[in-house]
Amino acid sequence: MRFLSDQIIVNQPMTANIASGAYDLNQMAMYALQAVYTGSPNGTILVQASCDNVPLASSVVNWTTIANSSVNISSAGSSSWNYSLIGYRWVQVVYTFSSGSGTLNVTLNAKG
Repeated sequence: MRFLSDQIIVNQPMTANIASGAYDLNQMAMYALQAVYTGSPNGTILVQASCDNVPLASSVVNWTTIANSSVNISSAGSSSWNYSLIGYRWVQVVYTFSSGSGTLNVTLNAKG
């Protein structure tokens, strides 16, 4: 079985919008994400998927928010998501800033 573990957002200040960028899930059957945020951030974090048939992450343009992935953040803490039997190729995490400040780290683990 193939296994990947990567930090897709590392020590990003939560004083503006953040997008992890596209992460390739080619040949993965399942993945989990964990977001850890410190400080006193206020905003929304969510997971998006893409089925764009492109070879490079920088070429992904069409994103769809995964149903029920949106989490409102109003203090330090963490959020996690777990998906199996995935059919899309690309995933990204997006934080939309509202107010406050903090630091965001997101880790992705995938198996296939």
